[in-house]
Amino acid sequence: EHPAPYRPSSSKAVEILSGIPMNVHVHSIVLNDSTQNSETIRPLSVYSNVTCGACADHAAGFKSGGLRRFQLKRNELIDIVKKRKTDLISKVQAYFQSTRSGSRHIPTSNIEISQARQACIEAEQYLADLTWACAVRRANVLSHAIGIGLTSFLSSVSNLCHSTTDVNRINAKAEFWKRHGYLICFEGLLSAAGKELGMIEDTSVAIDMLNGVGVQFFPHNPAEQIDGRSKVAVYGSQYLRWIQFVHQAPNPGQQGTPENTTLVQPSFFLQVGIDVSYYNQKLPVPLRNGAVVRFYSMLFEMGVDIVQWTANTSANARKTVADKRNESFSPNNSVAPAPDQTVSTFDDDDDGDDDMSSQDFDILTTLNMEAFKKMNTFANIVYPQPNQQPPNSGLAIGNESSSVNPLLFNLESSSVNPLLFNLYENIRSSAGKIQHGVIDCAAQAATQLSGGGVIFCKSGKDRTAMQVTLKQAQFLNSGLKRESELDKDSHKRTVYSDATLMRVYGTRLAICEKNVGAPKYAFNALQVKFMPEMLRPPLSVVAGFLKGGQVFTGKGFIES
Repeated sequence: EHPAPYRPSSSKAVEILSGIPMNVHVHSIVLNDSTQNSETIRPLSVYSNVTCGACADHAAGFKSGGLRRFQLKRNELIDIVKKRKTDLISKVQAYFQSTRSGSRHIPTSNIEISQARQACIEAEQYLADLTWACAVRRANVLSHAIGIGLTSFLSSVSNLCHSTTDVNRINAKAEFWKRHGYLICFEGLLSAAGKELGMIEDTSVAIDMLNGVGVQFFPHNPAEQIDGRSKVAVYGSQYLRWIQFVHQAPNPGQQGTPENTTLVQPSFFLQVGIDVSYYNQKLPVPLRNGAVVRFYSMLFEMGVDIVQWTANTSANARKTVADKRNESFSPNNSVAPAPDQTVSTFDDDDDGDDDMSSQDFDILTTLNMEAFKKMNTFANIVYPQPNQQPPNSGLAIGNESSSVNPLLFNLESSSVNPLLFNLYENIRSSAGKIQHGVIDCAAQAATQLSGGGVIFCKSGKDRTAMQVTLKQAQFLNSGLKRESELDKDSHKRTVYSDATLMRVYGTRLAICEKNVGAPKYAFNALQVKFMPEMLRPPLSVVAGFLKGGQVFTGKGFIES
């Protein structure tokens, strides 16, 4: 009757909970003026990120991949079904044209037509099964994305209302969201290998679907009854009373304007009932009266652990061998191709056997470029810059030489916005290596675009903790103006030192404990060495080399 407001990472395999986002927290840091009266103190600045597990259907498993792969396979099956139906129809037509008996039936002895008919039935059945699997999986992961997206937006609205008394500033930011949409930058730390590749595929589809959702706020009077049918009561919240998910076909006449980022109206509306007092006193005016704020979400992804390092090393080695073979090949001098290799590594989130032979080294570049295109479009509409060119290049995107990865240059004729120059360069140089700067620059750009940040790994507690504490430390040093006072190396050491303090004494170890019963990060000393330097935790708070949880209780295991 009164469900718990939190789903731990240990419940990944529970099928009935597949539609509930996992391990979701709002992680905030607040800068206060210590000279103010403690009774009237108002934050100088508030910085929040949502941390969570991946928007993935863990209970369904990833042996055959995730949604991105399933949907491609489904499209292939649709074409196969069409071809087989066409083939069957042509065979039936040819049979009736060739027979003179006047019969309207095809005898079962006609093996050719019987086989064509059976082939159609099998393909249709396979398509129906896959369509159902995709539909269930899409519903589950979209539910994750909506819950996480709403959490991020509510956090931003709350921070805005409580960090300033300047009504004009509050209303201007709210009007910005209403006009352009609420940008959500998902920062993924999954590796493009094994099960996590399937999780990436699920999450990327979920985030794409989230772009079709808009949020509306409505006042709720305590005297009103919540019917429990269309409106779902919210328990445990001080201000939220109910939510309702509504589908509405877009109006063809409301396709947006060139100056509006929301080029297409959302098809789904998440309506939220808010306590009437809070609604009237705190909610910014532009967000009242059913105003729609559309989610504008994107996924930047970069594996940051030993699994991704091993996958990159294996892929680069195979590429080197293949290049040498192509260069030196002749009838009398050939190089044998490198055999397929299965990567066997330590996994900080291990919860069973993982087939590391499933790898996709291009998906990270592809996803990051897709996300860059979305963010660049948003930035150019919000902050238009005439005749912008890619950094260090006299050419517009789309016209670069063929020696550069073509995945990076499929944008339209638009140019790179100055806010995204560093992000652009990091993506350009990210192929085949762990380039944490992609995530770092994307997060900074999202903040500059008044957006929200969502950080996730498999379950949102270990790698996620390293990233969110780094972002907190960067925010702290930015707020204290340390960057202008220190040289680059000293500033980097200061940021890392602050992040380390937060990893040891902050809230993240408590999140680990409430998930798996132990206040330790599920890394070992070897894994830590292969992580980007700024994401490495001190060894005093890592679980150790042993797996299976024996370092704590002698039974069970630590996973995330």
